[in-house]
Amino acid sequence: MSVPATYLKTPKGNEEIQTRKNKLSVRQRNLLIMVDGSKPLHVLSEIATKLGLSTDDLAQLEKSGFIALIAQVQAAGTDVSGPINAAAEQPDATVIGPDEAAKFRTAHKFMNDTVVNSLGLKAFFFALKLERCATRADLAGLLGDFLKVLTKAMGATEADVMTKHARELIQH
Repeated sequence: MSVPATYLKTPKGNEEIQTRKNKLSVRQRNLLIMVDGSKPLHVLSEIATKLGLSTDDLAQLEKSGFIALIAQVQAAGTDVSGPINAAAEQPDATVIGPDEAAKFRTAHKFMNDTVVNSLGLKAFFFALKLERCATRADLAGLLGDFLKVLTKAMGATEADVMTKHARELIQH
């Protein structure tokens, strides 16, 4: 039985999310944000299509060094120093367990990155609401607003894809 091809963000990909240094399109950045090391290639391809992209865009992210196949990284012993998942950049919370804290940070970061990527400075008010969240239940309470602001910015289909992923992060 073969393991499905799965991508993760490289340190360069994490840097791009933070700095926008390479000026990816909004859709390419949204796809990059969705790459988290848990989705097989066929799922990422479906997401790319729903975002109005093609598998060529996914291949371009790989060719440019923003993402890498997990199997290639492991086989080559490539140094992917720095966190692959951006949630690992933040310190563990002391009030709740480390697993719960990591899940919260991952979902929080995804929602924040997605809104900022889609809305730019207009994301300020949603970001303020997001910063008041302390649990995954708080984040779940914002999913309606998240969908609403993304729909205005990117259209219903893309907003649904991003909201579905946020819901998955919150629930798991």
